[in-house]
Amino acid sequence: MVWDHWFALFGTPLLMALSMAIGFFLARFLDSLEPSYELMRVGDFPATPELISSKFLTSILRQSGLISRGTSVKDFTWTKLKGGVHFHVVQAVLNYESTTEVDATSRPKSVVVKMINGGDSMSIWLKMLLWIRLKWSWFAPIPASVEELAYRLKGYKIETRFYRHYAHQVAIPVPRCFYNYEDLYRVRFLMVLEDLSPFETGEPDGFTQATSKLLMENLAVLHAEFWKAPFFHEPPAESIKPSIWTFGGYWFGNKEMPHGKNLKACWDKMVAAYPEQKLDLVAGDSFGANMEAVVEQLTTAVHRLTPRTMVHGDYKISNLFVNVQKPKSYTIDWQWMGGGCPATDVAYFIYTSTDIPLLKEPVAHPKYPFVKSELELLKCYHDALVRRGIKKYTFDDFAQQYMMNVMFFAVFCMRAKYSNMGPADVLRYKSHREDGLHLRSFEHMKFLLAQASRMEKLVRRTLEGVPSSPQSGRPGRRDSIDDGEVGTDLAPKKDL
Repeated sequence: MVWDHWFALFGTPLLMALSMAIGFFLARFLDSLEPSYELMRVGDFPATPELISSKFLTSILRQSGLISRGTSVKDFTWTKLKGGVHFHVVQAVLNYESTTEVDATSRPKSVVVKMINGGDSMSIWLKMLLWIRLKWSWFAPIPASVEELAYRLKGYKIETRFYRHYAHQVAIPVPRCFYNYEDLYRVRFLMVLEDLSPFETGEPDGFTQATSKLLMENLAVLHAEFWKAPFFHEPPAESIKPSIWTFGGYWFGNKEMPHGKNLKACWDKMVAAYPEQKLDLVAGDSFGANMEAVVEQLTTAVHRLTPRTMVHGDYKISNLFVNVQKPKSYTIDWQWMGGGCPATDVAYFIYTSTDIPLLKEPVAHPKYPFVKSELELLKCYHDALVRRGIKKYTFDDFAQQYMMNVMFFAVFCMRAKYSNMGPADVLRYKSHREDGLHLRSFEHMKFLLAQASRMEKLVRRTLEGVPSSPQSGRPGRRDSIDDGEVGTDLAPKKDL
């Protein structure tokens, strides 16, 4: 009884002090660890593009088997590429010196170096919290700002492990990865990738209709490969079991959607912020109120859509490269890959990446409010699925899911982007070529809002009987829409 009394008084504080002491010494231990052997083989981590050395690149290319011992990188010139928001992304054009011609055909003329170094300015405690959160996704008693950073870093972890484990399984072309390094504790990621810059990028105004159809077929190949399967087919070669997002796409699940912001208030703010665009005429005065009335049901329904496949989650203009001679398209930036509805990637691409004259085209379908070019791309994608054996996913099923995804993406843009921006921000996105055309182009913004308004009545019928979702909190709060990590245990289903 005496011991119980003493433990009740002092037990909890003592346990907390012991936990803090253990955490402190563990943090100090991790902070003192030498970089991994993988990194030590190629030299010190280049914290900035200016610190990339010829020796560093020579070691990586030799390690990858692209150049022989008799060849080295003599010097190089680097250029920072546009589009990288959180990473440093640079192109390095290489000059070699060599005593042999054995590797003359395998030497890359240039490479892309993608790097982040976020830990040098962090305290030991902050790095420790991030490391624990990334190692154990269920552990979440951390500040919201740290949680948001943890989500970013999880995306980078997913991409590095995609190239390490699964890039060879994906049926669509991806760049070769020559070097892949991650240090979760020090917040360091570095990849050296094949340079795709000689290919068509769709910049600055978007892909043509012909190229967009090629990219729709490319997307259908990816989706058909993992149709009704969790995400990948074979287990990883290493003991580490990789993970991907439960819901692919940065606007799905709990990642970034600012749940709870009233859409009518967002709409009124947008109408005032963009007077020259006349948004109230584009989508109607009551658009914000109409969207607010259905948003909770829409959020529930769009996360329940089936069948599921593996979605890229960021299939847009700055992440796509097309070799028009072959023709062949490459897809980069896999941070937001995960499970999801196939229409998610399709809707996102059309509203972020095409240069078709969307607002000037008439509606071309008797049942759905799709304009001519939009309808052509949707049919192109669906026909490509059918050719790959997906027989039970009808065009009507696809069209309904597509409209729901268009509306949900419009909700995200209204809450997280448009209502916090103004015309000057759109012009800045355009000049820097950041993100997709939905943020760079007034025409794409208006088309997204106009189509969401047209689709709202049809989607409202689909949502009848769907329960409202509870309002979610900050990213990472584990509520009804979970973004936990998922494995790859199940085999793909035969019934397509």
